[in-house]
Amino acid sequence: MSEVNWLEATEAAEAMGLDPDRVPWIGNTLREAVSAGEIPGGVAVVSRRGRRIRFACGNAVDDDTGKTPVSFETIFDCASLTKIVVTLPLTLLLAECGQLRLDDPAALYLPSLAAAEAKRRSGTGGEQMTLRHLLTHTAGLAPFYDLHSYGFSRGEIVDFICQAPPEAAPGARVVYSDLGYILLGEIIAKVAGRPLPELASAE
Repeated sequence: MSEVNWLEATEAAEAMGLDPDRVPWIGNTLREAVSAGEIPGGVAVVSRRGRRIRFACGNAVDDDTGKTPVSFETIFDCASLTKIVVTLPLTLLLAECGQLRLDDPAALYLPSLAAAEAKRRSGTGGEQMTLRHLLTHTAGLAPFYDLHSYGFSRGEIVDFICQAPPEAAPGARVVYSDLGYILLGEIIAKVAGRPLPELASAE
């Protein structure tokens, strides 16, 4: 794959079938975010038709040296990016194939959640948490727990989340939650019959 730097982006864009006036905007946006202090640094890449345009600016935070200039070799923690490039698409794909429905109760797939919800409702008929709630961060779950510090297995993490008291009723508010997507990952694996990392690689 041939590469050019951002200064040559206008010339390369045409060969890539892209608007030469718009491609440099990506690098400029990144530079402006660094200058404004919104992010410490970053790398932007546009790839098409066997060509790649790359741009890097700013600094990467380093515990030992304070700041290190960002380069094309800088390793970034993708973290929550997996929510939108793995868990969300796989959930929607399974819904499209009819293997699950977004308005299914999450407890339908998670026995420990079913038991916990039944105990919490105590006959009051409160609304159940659905897959749609998990997807849209409206399930009422806490934003996160430091579960890995306890050495929990994946199954123990899922059980802990299911049994933890919710912070709000499903649908009552939007609160970004890692926990909802952990449950979605478990549900996807159960429905598809394959581990989530394997599904992500295959799809």
